Amino acid sequence: MYRAIGLVSSHPAACNALAKYASANLYDIDLAFIGDHAEGILASSSISYLKTAQLKGSVFQADCVTVALHDTHVLYFFLLGHSMTF
Repeated sequence: MYRAIGLVSSHPAACNALAKYASANLYDIDLAFIGDHAEGILASSSISYLKTAQLKGSVFQADCVTVALHDTHVLYFFLLGHSMTF
């Protein structure tokens, strides 16, 4: 049985902290599980920009021609109205 825990960050220290919290080895992460379930997990989020995130990369796209393994594109607005895309 799998459990999913997530972090919306690409900062290495944050990723390492999550891996330590979950007692996970970053080299043993099941990318097939992520590819199969990430869309549904994000869609169930109460955070609007995660619900509509676009999953990109070879984990999510069979026809991906970039070197990206995985990537998530979100668009959200800061209080000042400036948009930022990740």
